[in-house]
Amino acid sequence: MKPAKFFLALVILAILSICTILMPMKGLQADRRKFTRKGPLEKDSGKELSFYKAKRGTFRPQDTAFATVNPVSKELIRAPFHLRIEKLFKCQGSIVKAGDVLAVFRSPELSEMIRRWILAERQVKLAQKSLKFTLIKKNAQLATSSDTIKAQLKLNREKEEFGSIQKGLKEAMMALGFPMKLENVKKKNTRSLFRVYSPINGIVKKRFISEGVSVPENAPLFSIEDASEVILKAYVSCRKVRQWTEGKVFLENNQKNPLALLSDRPVFDYSTGLCELSFRAKNQDGRLLPDQITRVMALGPSVPCVYVPIQAVVSRSGENFCIVKRPTGLETVMVKVGKRSGRLVAVLTGLLPGDLVVTTGAYEMLYRDINQLMKFEEQ
Repeated sequence: MKPAKFFLALVILAILSICTILMPMKGLQADRRKFTRKGPLEKDSGKELSFYKAKRGTFRPQDTAFATVNPVSKELIRAPFHLRIEKLFKCQGSIVKAGDVLAVFRSPELSEMIRRWILAERQVKLAQKSLKFTLIKKNAQLATSSDTIKAQLKLNREKEEFGSIQKGLKEAMMALGFPMKLENVKKKNTRSLFRVYSPINGIVKKRFISEGVSVPENAPLFSIEDASEVILKAYVSCRKVRQWTEGKVFLENNQKNPLALLSDRPVFDYSTGLCELSFRAKNQDGRLLPDQITRVMALGPSVPCVYVPIQAVVSRSGENFCIVKRPTGLETVMVKVGKRSGRLVAVLTGLLPGDLVVTTGAYEMLYRDINQLMKFEEQ
């Protein structure tokens, strides 16, 4: 064979080999395009298939997130004078109510303040009696107007002194959480003044003292965090912020009392890539404790949708699809689904009420060619 003819034969053989290889690839690519685009499937795909007519309905988007529990307010109880702790009733972490006794103490400074308070009140009463007696004497012309003025001035001075002493004692007792009015304290029994009280409902976040220790003036005794209301900081997907701000948010296990949104402007958290939203929650039962992590749930506004059986929706390559019967044949449609409701699932986009979707056989139809595609990709 001549060299020219031999070379021509090799070229023809190479062209035939390339065509043999490319033809199956072209067929597989055509199958792939046929699936991914919205177009009719092959005619024989409808054999032994069951259909369901999509029903009109509404869907309320739901989302859950983790939230940290934060106190609305904190109270730091300080010693307004030098004292010595005699007995403790609450430890760190204890849940307390307003007026609960936290500790009993002794304090010579407080004893002196109480002694002066009682004495000043007696002096006011004596000055009142003196003024009253002077007025009686003046009416009987046994005292002059000058005597009356002096008696009135003395009463004013005693009242001023008593008011100053009582104000200082009140401020000291308020610092210790005293729950009563000072005027209601019986002067013969002032033991209730030698106690530290919780000023609010809450939890003992920190206890700075122990029994038998001496505490200097203005030293901290207890730190109480308010537990009647708390702030929940929820970390949600930034794509779903609108659902959280426009819908209703609840504790996951309590869908009766919605949480109050503090601000509809989220704060982006760079450490997590999530958006932070704050809500105020009632906590009368004390179940939510500061620094605790809980779950919250958002129910967004209702949106129109259609419902189809769960088996009519098939997931493939991270997307959801349905097979819809059209006048021209069967067609794959990409859909967005919501929450399941019994045997049905909400389809938010992609279908219209009345569309006939394949149920039994949809999975097999949509996955029938995936093995071929995967084999081709692996080669």
